[in-house]
Amino acid sequence: MDAKASLQQKIARYFGQLTRGCGAVTCQNPYCKSNAACAERWSRLTANEAAVQAIKLAQDPSNYYCANGTVSSPAAVRKQQQQRGIRSSDVEAAAEECRRTNAATPLVRLVGAAFGSLDVLANSFEPLQPAVMQIDNAIPEIDLEDLQLAYQLLGKVGADQTMKQIVDVTVSALERACSELRRTALMLGPRHLRCLVICLESPYAVDFQYHRTLLHPLCSCLTLLSENNAKILSQYYTQRGADACRRLLTAINGTISMRVAIHEVEDLNEDAFISTATCAIGFLCTLKVLRGCHPSHKFCADKLIPYTEFYNELVCENMDFREDYIRLLRNEGFSFCRFPFLLNAEMKAHVLQVESLLEMRTHQRQLVFGPVMLQAPFLPLKVRREHLIEDSLTQLANHDPEDFKKELRIKFVGEDGIDHGGVQKEWFQLVMQRLFDPVYGMFTYNEKTRLYWFNSVSDSFADFKLIGLLLGLAIYNSVILDLHFPPVVYRKLLHMEPTLDDLHDTHPEMEHSFRQLLSWNGTAADFAATFHEMTFEASYMRWDTPVSCELKENGSKTQVTLENRQEFVYLYTKWLLVDSIAAQFNKFLEGFEYACDTPFMKEIRPLELELIICGSTVLDMHALESGAKYDNGYTPDDPTVRNFWEIVHSLPMEQHRKLLSFCTGSDRCPIGGLAKMSPPFVIARHGEDGERLPTAATCFNLLLLPPYADKERMRAKLLQAIDNTTGFGLA
Repeated sequence: MDAKASLQQKIARYFGQLTRGCGAVTCQNPYCKSNAACAERWSRLTANEAAVQAIKLAQDPSNYYCANGTVSSPAAVRKQQQQRGIRSSDVEAAAEECRRTNAATPLVRLVGAAFGSLDVLANSFEPLQPAVMQIDNAIPEIDLEDLQLAYQLLGKVGADQTMKQIVDVTVSALERACSELRRTALMLGPRHLRCLVICLESPYAVDFQYHRTLLHPLCSCLTLLSENNAKILSQYYTQRGADACRRLLTAINGTISMRVAIHEVEDLNEDAFISTATCAIGFLCTLKVLRGCHPSHKFCADKLIPYTEFYNELVCENMDFREDYIRLLRNEGFSFCRFPFLLNAEMKAHVLQVESLLEMRTHQRQLVFGPVMLQAPFLPLKVRREHLIEDSLTQLANHDPEDFKKELRIKFVGEDGIDHGGVQKEWFQLVMQRLFDPVYGMFTYNEKTRLYWFNSVSDSFADFKLIGLLLGLAIYNSVILDLHFPPVVYRKLLHMEPTLDDLHDTHPEMEHSFRQLLSWNGTAADFAATFHEMTFEASYMRWDTPVSCELKENGSKTQVTLENRQEFVYLYTKWLLVDSIAAQFNKFLEGFEYACDTPFMKEIRPLELELIICGSTVLDMHALESGAKYDNGYTPDDPTVRNFWEIVHSLPMEQHRKLLSFCTGSDRCPIGGLAKMSPPFVIARHGEDGERLPTAATCFNLLLLPPYADKERMRAKLLQAIDNTTGFGLA
């Protein structure tokens, strides 16, 4: 072949590369139209300009041919162009053309083509430097910066009319893509899952204006994904981290709140968007993003987002939790109780109370309408104050577990109080005080953390069972207990495994020592020299006698080394929090589950359980005042009432606790705050005698307050009353 023919062949080949491309999706040749990074540049050339460039390349002695040595046919090029994705540079070029021509046509065509086909969208926003090896069953990498830049460019076109047209076309194209994604959700492959992510990243998808046409189908798609695709998407968002997951969660949960807030919804359970969106948040809960989740929830090992961020306060305030729970029991349609991650601790407490109430009423009906009424529909206990523990244990031991579902009724021997709730509150309080008394030796008290822990040498197993039973009974009877347990107790009640972090509240000195051991960064020889006497043994005092316990077989002969120190810390921690107190805690757990082994309990998290049982120690007296009611002639503006609240707000925190205990039977704030007490706090006028002390009916959260002549007299009488609160009589 002569030189002229060879040159003509080179020119033809380069002309083909510049105008049609080689057809390779991963082409990196800067002089080929198939190279995604250069496609825009070569697309702008006219035929003459392409020919001039081809001549220059042919005359250059260097080789600019593509690696595969081929040029696509015109038909192949058309197919490639039809499926070639876009990048922000394409959007920028089209936007510039829109501004130059003062018309939206270039962007309308680009957006319509990109979002009108899942194949095109799946190829869009690929990184300029793709991963060397694509992982099977994973979403191909997305250039998120380029994607976000493209969305920003679409929102900055220019003239208002042009902008509106672009937005309308973009939203319309996204709607078609979302609709197609929902239709094919079960059949999507990893590459087309990119389309779902691209749509979810759109600012229009999180705009309430478009929630029906964009976010709704996207949420539907999330709920319709096959198990494998859900796992692939789960891995993708887990790798992206908390911010990406939080953006998605905030968008979906926020839209639910908006629909509730603007009163678009009459019945939350019947709203199609809310039910679909809630299910989509359920998908997020299957990701490894839910911090502090219950072990029954899948994939919750990674702790990225606190579970409290999943709460929807507006749903909790507006849902009918009684009706919702009944829907759950009857398996009738959508129920929020199936998705408890949306419910805050207060709402979960309400659900537990409904559950207990239904259990109680079921037992009452069985007894009243059964063939023979052999038992009372309540759980009655008649106890003597001087033999409180003995009487309580004896009588509770004579009841079957089913009896603990009944409403508790307490009678103190020799006292006239009728138990409408207040007497049982005092009974709970007194029993707990006695059992935690150091004289009983059931618990050890840590002066540093001010918390109690199980005494591993105590053999009062019946009493441990009683305390566990009291916790369960307190939940069933909606009583707040003054307990000082570390958080790990509530984790163990929910069958969660303790960790080294839990030692911070139970054995802080041991935790500090273990962390020092684990952070040792010397050599193995230095470690052996420093800790040469340490073996796999635990030491403790059994009353006044030192005792050693092997942490594993031949532990006394196994030296702790740099290599096995992790195992040593794990086994010692397990021994401290599990094994050493197994006999005591198992009885405690047995008593708790006797009364509180309910279906919904598995949805409660440890901190929520602690709040439900113990309430909060933070007392807001202004909240108590805002929720207070008045009776028998008193009003908020009555001088006696105004004096009362001025006195209350001037008292120290300890007196606040005494006042609350005097009026309600508990010195703790219930979940939801003092403004939401049930029944509400009531101040009623009590006689005309200003010499009488204030009295209270704790079962009704009722304060009977005489009309004192002046503030100082009221203060003296009030303090005298709250400092002497033991005993129940008829007011």
